[in-house]
Amino acid sequence: MLTSVQNPRVKRVRRLHDGKGRRDEGAFLVEGTRLLEALRESGWPVREVYVLEERLAVVPHEWHDRLTVVAPHVFGAMSTLDHPEGVLAVVDLPQAPFLPEVAPDALWLALDGLQDPGNVGALIRTADAAGVGTIVLGPGCADPFQPKVVRSSMGSIFHVRMTRVPDVLACAAATRASGMRWIATTLDRAQPLWDAPIEGPVCWWIGREGTGLTPEALEAADIRVHIPMAGRAESLNAAAAAAVCLFETTRRRRMP
Repeated sequence: MLTSVQNPRVKRVRRLHDGKGRRDEGAFLVEGTRLLEALRESGWPVREVYVLEERLAVVPHEWHDRLTVVAPHVFGAMSTLDHPEGVLAVVDLPQAPFLPEVAPDALWLALDGLQDPGNVGALIRTADAAGVGTIVLGPGCADPFQPKVVRSSMGSIFHVRMTRVPDVLACAAATRASGMRWIATTLDRAQPLWDAPIEGPVCWWIGREGTGLTPEALEAADIRVHIPMAGRAESLNAAAAAAVCLFETTRRRRMP
């Protein structure tokens, strides 16, 4: 049993609380029974599991060779939660994937400058539910493997391919050559979503909270779309807007 917060293994886990530590260690944290169940089902590589003695029963048998029991005060130091559930795993970061080939029915989501971890996690979860194959993360986006994003994704972090790019405009240009159309959500010179041509391979392009996409991104988009509002609200937040657009795309693809 680990009983000292000065143990090197404890210190390594604590390093995963911040982005630099995650990059240096090549790993991130997964906490709580629900997320660990999603992790187990995904088959994602697990390095280590730490658990309170009274929570041993929740750890899958196949992870017992990587299991360490820790004292309560040590677990509190390792966890990022105010009220931890008593079980966490150290998980390999994925290798940075190249952009995949653009399939004829590709559905992608590009997040450009979204900084709020809760929003990014919610968008990953929504993208997973809508059948998105790839999420492109541009500069300024919250780290998808920080603890709050992982929790907000509710396990979808393990199901959707994610790739960071240094320049979303360059990414759009590269994939456009393969037939993908990039669709911007905006109120500026945009056509209603219900009438927009969103068939074929598409990438929905979502901008920063509050300010939306940059003028350069809007000019580079192949299509500009707005969501018609029946009420008095002028706009939706990023996560809600993406959900409407992604599921409208999925709905049309399933129409006879």
